[in-house]
Amino acid sequence: MMAHYARAFAPPRMLAMSCCGSSRKNSVLIILSALLLLGVIAVWRVATEKPPQVEMVRVLVATRDLPTGTAFTKENVDQLTGFIEFPRSGIPEESRLIQRKDELVSKRLSRVTHQGEWFYVADVGGIKSDLLEPGKDVISIPVARAGSQGFIGPGSRVDVFAGYVEGNERQVFTLLPDVLVLSVGLASDLTKDEPSEGWVSFAVDPKHVLLIALANQLNCAFEVVVRGPDSPNRNYDYDKTLARLKEVIEKRESRIAPAPRAKDDQ
Repeated sequence: MMAHYARAFAPPRMLAMSCCGSSRKNSVLIILSALLLLGVIAVWRVATEKPPQVEMVRVLVATRDLPTGTAFTKENVDQLTGFIEFPRSGIPEESRLIQRKDELVSKRLSRVTHQGEWFYVADVGGIKSDLLEPGKDVISIPVARAGSQGFIGPGSRVDVFAGYVEGNERQVFTLLPDVLVLSVGLASDLTKDEPSEGWVSFAVDPKHVLLIALANQLNCAFEVVVRGPDSPNRNYDYDKTLARLKEVIEKRESRIAPAPRAKDDQ
């Protein structure tokens, strides 16, 4: 009863302070509730909003690392190339890309192309088919940028030299004499700052392909020398050159072959 009378006869100032305190608490609760509601709405909108649509295009790329001089044919183009989906924004607008596999057929790469990398129009070149004689094969080799490479072009006749290191000596010999150049190119390896080497495609007899394969097995370095109109024929013997390459390969293989195990005494 006393408390009731105390509240009833409380001074007006005390009643006003009590009402103001309750109003402040209610205002704070309302503001916090509104902020919480806005946060929930924002989270819901982010969760339900769809990501921006990325325009994808189909791009022709290499399915493996391809060296300079790789030739594309109807038989191998499906194994060497494939299509991937790639964001259009990631392709420079000024790029001229090979769009179809048939655009690569009868072409050769003028630079190293890595797996997953697309093909630029400038990276492939055709073979001078009008220079290719019947019964000849086409083969490409890497050559150093130095030397007479700047004077070589389709239709040039050159001598091909091969060099390898044996012991402490460097051996150099004529690998192919007087061969016809069909095309040339400059290799541009993307892993290096500058082009490191070029390539030359030749028309050769089928038996000469074996010489190139054996020279590659020896990791030979190749050099080409342009023949002048009156250049004399070099002293060359195919059988001796073939025997030389095989002999060096056999020696190297014998050095790394494991020694025979001794039989245990019974």
